[in-house]
Amino acid sequence: MPSFAKLMPYSLAWDLDGTLFDTKPVVLRSYDRARPGAGALAEANWGKPWEAWGPSAFGEDAESIHRAKTTHYQRAATKSQLLPPGVIARAHPGQSFILTGASRESSLRLAARLAIKPERVYTGLTPERKAEVIATDLAQTGVYVDDDEVAGVRVVNILRERGLFWYFVLFHGQTERELDTQIGGILGYRYPRRG
Repeated sequence: MPSFAKLMPYSLAWDLDGTLFDTKPVVLRSYDRARPGAGALAEANWGKPWEAWGPSAFGEDAESIHRAKTTHYQRAATKSQLLPPGVIARAHPGQSFILTGASRESSLRLAARLAIKPERVYTGLTPERKAEVIATDLAQTGVYVDDDEVAGVRVVNILRERGLFWYFVLFHGQTERELDTQIGGILGYRYPRRG
């Protein structure tokens, strides 16, 4: 039986850090508080799940550093700013899905704090896993929004190779209206524009 999302006319998939929320500075400071210099390693591996780089970077200290980073992050994340894609995601709760490399607990807390109620949150994902989730769980047509152009293009190329009609929108500081217009231009009449 197909998922509810497969029956929708479209889906909106959003990256989390740097797309819905301006969390990058908070994440990097949290790594540095957990271990001096760890923020630079996190920045060099930005967009990858912790599991993909942390254990090789920190060895046997990896888990304790990650726990300490998460503790600092959860305290500091209340200062994260909702970005224009976050405002749009909040306005489309039934069609919005968060796909992120971040941890589940932090992602859910941040989304709840800023009143974003996505249909579902998928965490710990690489670009390849994001494409897999979209292909199996979301509508056959949609828009993926990310602040990482390489990751976004990779996700959409995988989906197109599978015959799905997904489009990538790079978030690079557009206003809410500009972004809403871009998404509406792609999805056409199916997308209820705001304002």
